[in-house]
Amino acid sequence: MAEVHLQKLSKSYGGNTVLQDINLHIRDGEFMVFVGPSGCGKSTLLRMIAGLEEISSGELLIGGKRANDTPPAQRGLAMVFQSYALYPHMTVFDNMAFALSLSRLPKPAIRRAVEQAAASLQITHLLDRKPKDLSGGQRQRVAIGRAIVRQPELFLFDEPLSNLDASLRVQTRIELSRLHKELGSTMIYVTHDQVEAMTLGQRIAVFHGGRIEQVGTPMELYHQPANQFVAGFLGSPAMNMLAVTVLSSQEQSLRVSLPGGAELRFPFKLPSAQPGQQLTLGVRPEHWQSARAGTGDQGSAQCSPEITVELAFSEQLGDCNLLYVSLPGQGQLYAVKTAADVLPPVRGSLIALRFDLRHCHLFDAQGRAVPSNLPV
Repeated sequence: MAEVHLQKLSKSYGGNTVLQDINLHIRDGEFMVFVGPSGCGKSTLLRMIAGLEEISSGELLIGGKRANDTPPAQRGLAMVFQSYALYPHMTVFDNMAFALSLSRLPKPAIRRAVEQAAASLQITHLLDRKPKDLSGGQRQRVAIGRAIVRQPELFLFDEPLSNLDASLRVQTRIELSRLHKELGSTMIYVTHDQVEAMTLGQRIAVFHGGRIEQVGTPMELYHQPANQFVAGFLGSPAMNMLAVTVLSSQEQSLRVSLPGGAELRFPFKLPSAQPGQQLTLGVRPEHWQSARAGTGDQGSAQCSPEITVELAFSEQLGDCNLLYVSLPGQGQLYAVKTAADVLPPVRGSLIALRFDLRHCHLFDAQGRAVPSNLPV
C-alpha cells in the first residue's frame, strides 16, 4: 500500500513559515495533483514527502508507517524532477538501469525491467542513444522510465512538463494518464499549470500562501469553489469577478445591483446579507449569453437582465471567440466566450449580454463562497 497521510505538517526556515498545518489523505493508487502559484509551498511539500526536506512539525505516514525520519531510499518512492538529471555520458539504457545496478540485481533482471519500462514509454528504439541525441520529450520519458524500473509504490513528479513545448506537454500528459492506469501506483504531481491539474488529477489540492485552500475532484473545484481564490485560479480565461451591492434579502429572494445600476434577483435568501453590503459575483466566460439590445426583455428566472457592455477587443481562437468587454464607465475588462461561427462585432461596439444565474458564484468580503441553493 502507498497511502500517504499528512497530519498537521509544517515547514519553517528560521522565522519564516512556508507551510502550515497541512492535513491531507492521499489514497492508495490515487493520482493527486498539487497546484498553486509559484511560492505557495507545493514543491516544498513534495520534497518533504520525498525526504529531501526536513519536516519542522507534524506527522508523515506512508503506507501507515511514520516516515518523518526514514531515509529517502527506504521510503519506497521515486521522484521525477523538473530538470531531467540524466547522466550525459551514459546511454538511455544505462541511465535507466543505474539504480538497479547499484542494488546489485542480476543483469538479466535489470535488462528485463529496463526493456519493459522502455516499451511502456515507447522509447525502446532509443536505448542505445545518449541524452544529447534526444529531444526534450524523449529525455523526460527517459527520466520517467528511470523511476518506473524501480517499481516504487509512490511516484512523485515535480513540474516534469514545464520544460516541454505545448504539443509535447499534451502528448506527455496523455502518456502519464495511461501509465497511471497501467501501473496502478500512487502518484503525486506538482504543477502551477491549472490545465495540467484539471486533466491529470483524480483529485486536486489547491495551495495558496502555504495552506491548502480546497481539495476535490476537478469538476468539484470548478463548479463548487470554496473561495474566491480557487474560483479565479481554475479556469482559462479566469472567472470574471464583479463587485455587487446587496439591495435586500427577504422572502427567498436576494436582490443585488451591479456597477451601473443593473439589478439581479437570486431565488434564495441570504440571512446574513444586509442592505448596502458588498459582495463579489463570479461569472465564468462561458456562462454569458448574447441578448437582443433594446427589447426590455428581462429574460427567464434563470438569466440575468440584459447588461450593456462595450467591446474592448476580441480574440478568434478557431474553436471559439473570446470577447473582452467593459461595463460603461468601468475600466475593468471581463472575458466572454462565444461560438466560433459568430462574427465578433467591431471594437467599441455596445453589446447586450445576459449570464446564467444558475452558474453564478457569490463571495463575501473575506473571499469565502456564499452558500446558496442554486442548482448547478
